[in-house]
Amino acid sequence: QYYAESKADYNRYIEHHAQRLRKDGTDKWGDQFVGFRSLMQVVN
Repeated sequence: QYYAESKADYNRYIEHHAQRLRKDGTDKWGDQFVGFRSLMQVVN
């Protein structure tokens, strides 16, 4: 689970890091894990 300060930060993560991190997981665990994205807003 990750926390981003803004939607722009989240989009930057998706654009620059998500594919590599998913590949790292697949390389390590093959099809023995589940990854998914969800986006929630913190409500105070």
